[in-house]
Amino acid sequence: MQHSIVRGHPYRGASSALPRDYYNLLNEDPKNLRHNGRATTRSIASAFLQGKINCDDPCATASLNNYLEAEGTKRTPAFIFERLFIGRLRRNHEVSENWYVSTARNGKPVWFKLTSSTDRLGNLDLEFAASLKAHGFQVWKACFEKHSLQLNMFGESPETLGIQEFFDKNPCGMPLETGRVRPMECTSVPHEATAYFLEQLSRSEANDLILSRIFINCFLELTGGHPYDIDAICRLDDGPIFIAEFKRKYPSASGALGIDGHLVTLANALPPAHPLYHFILDDPTGRHGKGRDPASALVSASEEGPGFSWFGLHLAPGFHQHRFPDSMETRGSDSGQRGGRRKQVSIPRSSFIHLTGAGTRIDSSVLYSYCTSTGKAQKDVLLSKREPAPG
Repeated sequence: MQHSIVRGHPYRGASSALPRDYYNLLNEDPKNLRHNGRATTRSIASAFLQGKINCDDPCATASLNNYLEAEGTKRTPAFIFERLFIGRLRRNHEVSENWYVSTARNGKPVWFKLTSSTDRLGNLDLEFAASLKAHGFQVWKACFEKHSLQLNMFGESPETLGIQEFFDKNPCGMPLETGRVRPMECTSVPHEATAYFLEQLSRSEANDLILSRIFINCFLELTGGHPYDIDAICRLDDGPIFIAEFKRKYPSASGALGIDGHLVTLANALPPAHPLYHFILDDPTGRHGKGRDPASALVSASEEGPGFSWFGLHLAPGFHQHRFPDSMETRGSDSGQRGGRRKQVSIPRSSFIHLTGAGTRIDSSVLYSYCTSTGKAQKDVLLSKREPAPG
């Protein structure tokens, strides 16, 4: 089979088994994929796959604002609030970031850990990855190097795969033929307060944010597996490792909070030893704040300010069937990166635990105590319903 060369990168001719978008992006001039002169996810993906982005220092290729043009004004403020949330957790938790999940053809989650080195993992990462492996999940380490991405499987042979090799071998059984880099809902400059807080990021922090967005938007999207990022893997003292998902929200007109569908999948797929906790930062502006810059209500990048409230809930497997069967819809134009409507699980705000002590930290032990007592109560009910043993 003949090989072609794009900026020194050999690749095979297009195959129906591989993401056709991959070759389109390799051959297109990134400038042609911009929107009104602004960067898009597709123009960034094209530049990345062609080796035009310095992954050791992406800010040297373009400014953070240039990369975030592709995210849209609805998504960009979330990066500020996610950092605030992680900062809150770090005050009393061990925390690991940059974990991602995608799905194989059999529907089984495949886990990815983005790290600065393929050999550098902390104890929390090692323990969590080992637990995932023990439950039959594939776990991959990924790191950016110079102008490309390198991947190798946790606990397996030391073989390292580049993107082309990963697609050729498809070791995870991903639905690559459906993979494509999708454009976001809009491209625009951030609102004033959001832009201000983004400017406070150090160069290292800005680079980490850029690489995390390239990883999910320009690589994982091409695998075709409905990827999403995990906000944090955490541990409090000697407690269990848990998964923390976060959203800044305000209730609907009925007083309910909408929970995205991927959390249903995640709750059902996690090993039993690792509960899923969902944290909500209740926005004081409420529904009347639509259209405004949510970051304008913050005191600083690490302090949410008056009026905000923290809530938490343990999302047990099957929570959408057993406890919260109601659903609701949200529009992409209201939140998120893309247009259209998406279905959410409707959970009354009263079902969340108000974390009253979160003025200085987030105390997840409250959620742990609640979910373990609830789990025991549910187990006792099930035992009481069993038929008595003969004799």
